[in-house]
Amino acid sequence: MRIQFSIINTERLQILKEGCVRITETLNQINTISSYYEYDCKENVDFENKCLSDGTKCDNSCILNYWEKIITFDKYTRDTDDFFKNNQMFFPLEVVSKHLKIIVLVFYLRKDAYDAHFKQNISSNEKALKCFELFHNFDREEIRSLSDDLINEYRVLIGVSPLKNFSLDEYKLFQKIQDMKN
Repeated sequence: MRIQFSIINTERLQILKEGCVRITETLNQINTISSYYEYDCKENVDFENKCLSDGTKCDNSCILNYWEKIITFDKYTRDTDDFFKNNQMFFPLEVVSKHLKIIVLVFYLRKDAYDAHFKQNISSNEKALKCFELFHNFDREEIRSLSDDLINEYRVLIGVSPLKNFSLDEYKLFQKIQDMKN
């Protein structure tokens, strides 16, 4: 029984770690796509070909395949949704609920980007600029807040004090409440 319990806990730790990575990467991709909106040369860029930029700057000859970025983001968020659905047995219901809230917010952003891309009678540059603007104006605070809450939930699940300002006694009480829920 101990060996089985140890194997299950090891697997759960790997899944929690992967959950952290996926949430962080989703935010990183949103921030990367958003950053293109701030490029000074964005109005003069040919968005139909691949960019050789390092992602921090571009010059007048810069070319960026924006749709490739959106497709990569789309695929990653669908894979992340599948990951959370396939591993929900390792998480308490409150955590699953927060995962779903993040996925819903991201899926709305994806939908808006697809709508902008498939809009008729506008150029590729206008489509790209609209997509970048959507990502730039996307309110990331709700996802960041949910992400911070999830990281703290993960920490509690593995028995590590949350990143909040709890005293040791408050943390022990919090841990007892979590144990009673399970």
